[in-house]
This record gives sequence, structure tokens and C-alpha cells, in this order.
Amino acid sequence: MPRQATIYRVLIASPSDVDDERKLLKEIIFDWNASHSVDMGILLEPVMWESHVYPDLGGEPQSIVNNQIVHNADVLIGIFWTRIGTKTKSANSGTVEEIQQIVESNKPALIYFSNKQTHPDLIDFEQYQAVKEFKNYCSKAGIINTYSEHHEFRLKVTQNLSQLAFRLSSLNGDRNSNNTLPDKRMERLIFISHKEKDVELAKLLVNFILSSVDIKEDELRCTSVSGHQLNCGTTLSEQLRSDLCLTTVVFVILTYQSIRSPWFLFELGASWVFGKFLIPILDLSYRQFAWSLKGISLYSDR
Repeated sequence: MPRQATIYRVLIASPSDVDDERKLLKEIIFDWNASHSVDMGILLEPVMWESHVYPDLGGEPQSIVNNQIVHNADVLIGIFWTRIGTKTKSANSGTVEEIQQIVESNKPALIYFSNKQTHPDLIDFEQYQAVKEFKNYCSKAGIINTYSEHHEFRLKVTQNLSQLAFRLSSLNGDRNSNNTLPDKRMERLIFISHKEKDVELAKLLVNFILSSVDIKEDELRCTSVSGHQLNCGTTLSEQLRSDLCLTTVVFVILTYQSIRSPWFLFELGASWVFGKFLIPILDLSYRQFAWSLKGISLYSDR
């Protein structure tokens, strides 16, 4: 059945030393679309010079690239490792110029810096110094993200795409009468975000909350536990958006399974966008959580 969707062009900008990440990013976006585009009415189109720039004469190369793919991009994802790129007439590199164009247009720019190790003989130290200086500049101008391995890059980008898409969906919803928010009287106090494979943990948490907090059963949403599931006949993304908008506290069950679930990341991103109070429950046996727990005060029953 034909469906309508809003297309957002996602410009992938980077120097030549992160080719693996460029390919991976395109795959991440396609995976995100497969999981979310129908329910959210949003389609993310990866835009790359390799596939979207056509031959043209009569101007400086970067100016032509800007006219063809940068000016009409809606979002930029930038990636850096050891190289900044080739200088242009107005910036340290084409990638830097593209980022500047997007930022000056008040469009989202998601910038990632790689901490992967490499052999010193392969590093152009002038280029690397330029990357460090640009990283320092970006850190002062906003928020950046870093990664050390490809699986970490995939996880962070997937989560950030969900956060961004949910924000775009919310803004789009203001122009769509079908996306009106639920009545304040239907407010849910607690939302439990989890993966369905962790249903036993979710049940334990539901029972603990109901026995410890004075709330009604219909004031708690847990999609895998009977009595707290989504209403029948509703659009999944809109029901989750409405529930999270009017939720007071969000419990997040972080496990190996959940952080690989697009819907879990969707809920996490929505909670972040709405500024909800998050209570993470972690599977501390999963070592990959280590990179995300630095500097965070934790409680453990061990």
C-alpha cells in the first residue's frame, strides 16, 4: 500500500581516511529506514559525493559540490580520524567547509572523531594536528562524539539518528492534526524501556514498582508485560511518542540485547528529546558498557 513520508537528506562528510565508516554509515541509515521509516513517516537519504555529485565545469570544485549536495542537505554527519582533508579557498578542507555551510544554515551537524589506533608511519602529522585543532574548536562550539571501534560507532550513530529523527518527527507533528498530543489526564507516570527478550527483567521491575510506589496499573507502560502494553489499533511510533511525552520517569533496562534494538534506541532518543528523568538499569557483566559509564556515579547491589 502506498505511504507518504518526509525525506531528509543526510550529507555524509569526511576526509579520505575513514572510508570504512562512510560505508558503514550508509548501511546504518538503510537499517534505520527499514526499522522506522513506515511508522515514523520519515525517510533518511544518505547523500555522498561518490553517488550524488555529477561532472560540471565553470567553478571551483568545492563550490560545485556545495551547490549540488550541501545547500539542499537537511542534516550533516561528519567523521574525522587522522586527516583534515584538502584545503579550499575558504576553509582548511572541503569537509570543514561543508560543516560550516550546514551550521551557518542552522541545520543539524553530527560530528564524530575516531580514537582508533594507527601506525605512526601512516600519520601525516600536519594533517593530524589540524584535526586536533578542529576537534578542539568543535568541542567549544557545541557537542561532539568520539568512538574507538566500529561497533561503538554503529551504536552511537544509531542512537543519535533516533534522537534526531524523533525531534524532526515532533516538529513535523505540529503541522499534522493526527499527531496531536494526548489529554493531560491520560498522563502515565512511569515508562519502562526495554527489549522484549528482557521481559523477565521487565516483569521483576514492574512488580517492584507496583509494590513500592502508589500508582495505578494503567499509569505504568511496559510494552512486553500484560496489563501495561500498547493499545490495539494505534500506530506504534505515535503511541510511544505520546506516552513518552507525558511520562514523568523512564526506566531504561540496558542489556546486550536492548542496545541493538532500533525501537529501544527510539525510546531512548525520545526520552532525551523530551528531557525526561532517566533511571538506567545496567547489565554490568556486559563489558561494552564501560565506555559509556566513565564519570557516572553508579549504584550496585553487588
